[in-house]
Amino acid sequence: MKTIVIHEVKKEFFNTPLEKYNLTFDDGLYSQYYYWPLIKKIKTPKIFFITTNLIGNGPKRQQFDGDYKEFSSCYESLATFRKSGNNKNYMRLSELKSMVKDGAGLGGHGHNHIEHYEGSLFNQVNVMRKDIDSMISWFKENLGFTPKDYAYPHYEDPLFLKILLNGYYGFERLYGRERIEIEKEENIFSNVR
Repeated sequence: MKTIVIHEVKKEFFNTPLEKYNLTFDDGLYSQYYYWPLIKKIKTPKIFFITTNLIGNGPKRQQFDGDYKEFSSCYESLATFRKSGNNKNYMRLSELKSMVKDGAGLGGHGHNHIEHYEGSLFNQVNVMRKDIDSMISWFKENLGFTPKDYAYPHYEDPLFLKILLNGYYGFERLYGRERIEIEKEENIFSNVR
């Protein structure tokens, strides 16, 4: 079964045969929480990969109640966060906890959603370790567990990161370039019910 990656959730996705795919969701966007009542009904494996530094605080917000809404793209959301620290387009911890309680699978997606690893190999490894350590600490402190699944931010999967994630940190499953962005899956929209 192919694995699809979804960032921002859109109304038209629910008119496609999503049950024919493993579903992964990146970043922890609010749209994923908003549409969780619909997503959880899809009979297929689902994992939400969370970028822990993007998760906010505060009470739970509205979820889908029949009103399909448009949300900012993942690119706009990340740019807004990096420019101003505003994480309104991402889930809040209270929302994430309620999804976990309701059966959502969670995985790691880094702490800072690093785009490129630069400098010497030594520097790159140190940056990666700090990011992964921060992510794992966040999971333990806020959710009480360490994830077993990890999706590479921006699909960047250098060999030494894979070695770190599998060997040193013990992640069981790594998700990278084999995932297909839902918008790029040729067959999904041609089979609309």
